[in-house]
Formats: sequence, C-alpha cells, structure tokens
Amino acid sequence: MLQLISEGLGNREIAKSLFLSEHTVRSHVKHLLAKLQARSRAHAVAVGFQRGILFIESAARGSATESPLKGDAVPPAALDSPS
Repeated sequence: MLQLISEGLGNREIAKSLFLSEHTVRSHVKHLLAKLQARSRAHAVAVGFQRGILFIESAARGSATESPLKGDAVPPAALDSPS
C-alpha cells in the first residue's frame, strides 16, 4: 500500500488496483500512518524511504514488483525503529 501511495495514487485508485473497497483502503492508510507515526501520506512516504521500506529505484519505475518486500507489508523491525 505504501508503494502505491508513493506512486501518487489516491484511495480510489488504490482500491481499484487492489480490488478493495475505498473504505478498506482508507482504513489501511489510517493504520499505516499511525504505525509509521506519520502526519500525512507524504510524510509516510518519506519515513518509508528513511527506514528502507521504499527504494528510489522502485518508486521511479512506478512498479511494485521492484520492491524487495513481499506484498505491501511493513516489516515489523521498521516499525520498531525510532524516527
């Protein structure tokens, strides 16, 4: 999900691409922001880069397949590290 946010997709676009409801996406984004202690979607993307969850290569290509992570999960270690 963070990868799709970093690509500039809105909730509706994310929902469509993942075959989820927009309400479900909003809920996931809300929880993602809380787990990353981010104030906004842009801040979440910045934290993702800082913690090594996102990589410039994958964001520049606009492809989630380039991500080293399986799925859109945030590794637990990344959530425990201080900002």
